[in-house]
Amino acid sequence: MELEKYYEIHDFLLHQRYPPRCKSDKGRKKNFRSVCKKYTLLDNLLFYSYSGKNLRVVKEDEVKQLINSLHTEEHGGHVGVSKS
Repeated sequence: MELEKYYEIHDFLLHQRYPPRCKSDKGRKKNFRSVCKKYTLLDNLLFYSYSGKNLRVVKEDEVKQLINSLHTEEHGGHVGVSKS
């Protein structure tokens, strides 16, 4: 998720503060609240509620590290060419 969107939702859930673009527009506030209802904070991390499950939201600056970890670490999906 884009960092700006992540932190807007995070800040709203934590402090009930709207992003600047919503401050004076009731329609935007209502829409933003509706979007935020699908998210929750657990241990200060943002999760998206989907089919009764909480899925951790990955910030755009975490994506490369996460993909690299999933492919190269011991617990990752790739164990080398000879084992595939």
